[in-house]
Amino acid sequence: MDIKSQLEVETKFSVDTDIEAPDIAAIKFVQGSKSTEIHTMSAIYFDTEDLRLTRAKITLRHREGGNDPGWHLKLPAEGGRIEMHVPCETRGEIPAELLTPVRSLIRHHELVPVVQIDNDRFETQLLDGTGQTILELCDDHVTSWCFLTGGDHKVWREWETEVTAYAQEQGIADELLRSATQVLVRAGAKKSSIPSKLLSALGGAVDLAPMPSTIHDVDPSSPAGVVLQAVVRNRDKIVRFDPKVRRDEPDAVHQMRVATREMRSHLRTFDGIVIGEKPKALELKLKKLAQILGDVRDLEVIAERFDKLFTLEITGIVTDELKEHLRSKVKEDYEAAFQRAIRALDDDRYLELLDELDDFIAHPEFSEVATLPIPTDFDDKDDKSEKKKDKKRHKDAKNKSKKDKKKDSRPELPPALVLLRKHLDLAYEQMKQRHVQALESAFELDIPLVEREAGFHNMRKSAKKVRYAAEAIGDSAYLDTTKLYKACKELQEVLGEFQDSVTARERLHKYAEAAHRRGEDTFPYGVLFALEHQLGMKALSEYTDAFADVEKAYRKM
Repeated sequence: MDIKSQLEVETKFSVDTDIEAPDIAAIKFVQGSKSTEIHTMSAIYFDTEDLRLTRAKITLRHREGGNDPGWHLKLPAEGGRIEMHVPCETRGEIPAELLTPVRSLIRHHELVPVVQIDNDRFETQLLDGTGQTILELCDDHVTSWCFLTGGDHKVWREWETEVTAYAQEQGIADELLRSATQVLVRAGAKKSSIPSKLLSALGGAVDLAPMPSTIHDVDPSSPAGVVLQAVVRNRDKIVRFDPKVRRDEPDAVHQMRVATREMRSHLRTFDGIVIGEKPKALELKLKKLAQILGDVRDLEVIAERFDKLFTLEITGIVTDELKEHLRSKVKEDYEAAFQRAIRALDDDRYLELLDELDDFIAHPEFSEVATLPIPTDFDDKDDKSEKKKDKKRHKDAKNKSKKDKKKDSRPELPPALVLLRKHLDLAYEQMKQRHVQALESAFELDIPLVEREAGFHNMRKSAKKVRYAAEAIGDSAYLDTTKLYKACKELQEVLGEFQDSVTARERLHKYAEAAHRRGEDTFPYGVLFALEHQLGMKALSEYTDAFADVEKAYRKM
């Protein structure tokens, strides 16, 4: 089916029924206009009964009349909204192409008509000096009916300005809209506080509609609240990046994978705060999703690393023909991995995972102490100050009994805060153990290189675990984990650079083996392999200092 997509950049204005048309000649870049056209349009908007699309700032409609009749899906995007259009004069089944981008939201819920909007549109196309249309000015006379409980019939007028794709390509969209806004406001219009006709038509019915999912009522300052907020944040991120992944937007796969892995890390790190069987089942499913997304992400990284290698390789041994072959192979592998990921996102098991996450967020199980709030009169800064005094007193103490007595005089931490620190401490201790293991095996030449490098990969996973825990606990506002979080992030980046090098070498080795089977010269692959190994070892040279920074941040905390 024919489907079109474009970035919609528009501004809406509220106007009285008797207001005069604006002076379009005063708008910057505008040198003329076409004759005003009148369109009579009628659109039916669809959503779930709990308004999942509307709450996510997404609209799905079928419109008759106008320049672009048919099905329209509008998705939020940076700088505007992405509008997808499937031409279809008569309303029938919703095209699958428009359902796929919102599948993570609607899942198996039925889409029903929620609003009808009829519009008499007076449309004027504004031209630049070359005769190209750069702005569309619409004077809309709107009538709406809301089919939901609490909905009613409304009539209003609004102006709408939309910059064309040509204006966006010329780089004048922002300046053009600013100028048009100034002209329209001077003419008596007011910038609309309601971003869409759909929301205007829904009115108070939005508040009466059921919510898509609920969040368990728990004190946000408690350990349970800290963990639950982190899970909700990442659940929302997965759903938000789902359509971006499907559109293959830059960094979308990476961000969705991070959210998946971070949530899994929270469920594992805070085991004991979160209890029951649900977390373990979710962990396994999140792991599978992360692996599928990871295959795509790895090939994105490999493509970038190959381009870097080709720039650094100055021997001339690696021919342009081989470079293009390697680029082509990575692209081919990426497309295959990407399609596997899309199939996974279309699979019912993925939709079931999202439903199970909603269920967990609404009905989690927490240990009793995890639900205890941290007292509002507790001040971590005062406690730190007291610890400094204790340290000085301990230094001056002459015997163990006095030292113990003064230690006992320290302020007692609230049980909930002790619980949070306990889980952070456990994650940190595991990271230290993996640090020792990684260094011990790094120089054992009788151990295969793959196994030696795996130690640093495990270390990276531990650094992520501590980082994610520090971020979640820091949200409680009672422990300042900022420096620890930043230090772990820097360590993770060092080890990430090293692991990216390992991943690129593994792919080079795979391609070299295939070339060998074809009877081709594989020496150029070895040159690239060695160069990539040098880059990896250069990244790893920063490891010791980065780990020391984590230790320092942890001690200070």
